[in-house]
Amino acid sequence: MIYLTIAFSLWMLIDALRRGAPIYWVLILIVFFPIGSFVYFFAIKFKDYKPLLAKLVAGAKSRPSRSVDELMARYEASPTQANQLALATAFYDQERFEQAATLFQDVLERQPVEPEALWGLARVRRSQGNHADGLRLYERLMEKNPRHGEFGAALEYAEALWDAGHQKRCLEILEDIADESKRLNHRLAHAHYLVQSGDKAKARNVLKRALHDHEANPGWLKQKERQWASAATDLLRKLDSA
Repeated sequence: MIYLTIAFSLWMLIDALRRGAPIYWVLILIVFFPIGSFVYFFAIKFKDYKPLLAKLVAGAKSRPSRSVDELMARYEASPTQANQLALATAFYDQERFEQAATLFQDVLERQPVEPEALWGLARVRRSQGNHADGLRLYERLMEKNPRHGEFGAALEYAEALWDAGHQKRCLEILEDIADESKRLNHRLAHAHYLVQSGDKAKARNVLKRALHDHEANPGWLKQKERQWASAATDLLRKLDSA
């Protein structure tokens, strides 16, 4: 038992040092061993697991997602566009790409710039390795609504551009997204691809500014972006030590 207590206390001490916790936490961990370790865990470390616990609780409470058979029966009973898009998305999630493409294309024949259908078909074509057609569809969607899916479609478009060898355009789009949204995950994506392009100096500056702004955010937003802040910190640490 004593070995487990020592190991747990060392874990908490290492976590405090890596986290850059205030010096009084380090003193508490050392002076008040082993009680200080449990105090630190529930006061500081436990917060790291709250997002995971929230997801587990939400998953347990939420209704299971509808199967393809259920969505197909609903669509056959009521062939609305919403039901058609839901079924097409379910086909895509199950990698039944041809069936998904047929439904998405049918919607686009009626409404050539329907955002969900453009996004869905772009994803299908990208998954099928048809980069040219996928890029064309993403571009049509960007012309219609560059913020679609809270910039989710734009991020995928940037990734598709990168995969197709259009690195400069990819970085331009990621920088535009990061500048407009100011969200930490978008700025992290920009920094990630800057590193991939070899521009580590700019990536470091992007991360430093993003983390500086993150610290000035209200508590609820800092909690929401905790995982992105951790990832940005890790990437910045790797760049600084390289």
